Amino acid sequence: MPDKVHIAAGTIVTYKAKGASTTAVTLNEVETLGNISQRRNEVTATPLASDTVRYIGGLKDGQTMDITCFFLGDDTSQTGLKALYDSNSTVEITVQPLPGTGSQFRFDYTLLGHDIMHGTGNDPAKRMFTGRIASDVITEANART
Repeated sequence: MPDKVHIAAGTIVTYKAKGASTTAVTLNEVETLGNISQRRNEVTATPLASDTVRYIGGLKDGQTMDITCFFLGDDTSQTGLKALYDSNSTVEITVQPLPGTGSQFRFDYTLLGHDIMHGTGNDPAKRMFTGRIASDVITEANART
């Protein structure tokens, strides 16, 4: 059986305002993407007649995720996402690996933070967007062919 493990090189991240009919914008110079994760909270569901506590899984809850880019001050993909952050927006994010390496992931992402990290004398400046996954994470066929 061929090895299905692959590195993330070649992955692109796109975004567009939630509900927008416009074409998604490729976010340039993404260095790292946090975990695409959801969790269910623990819910106590114990009837009065029970002598032991019963738990069930609650609603899916998207987790916080950072997207870190190498800082490009005049890049329209980065400044566009910053403008959506400034307007308190939710965006639709799509993470697309290289063709043939796996499925893509799509989800809503509520923008919660924006940071500029200046770096050091030997490190490039970076821009970090912080947000929270605000929908189900949809796994679908990779649109990059």
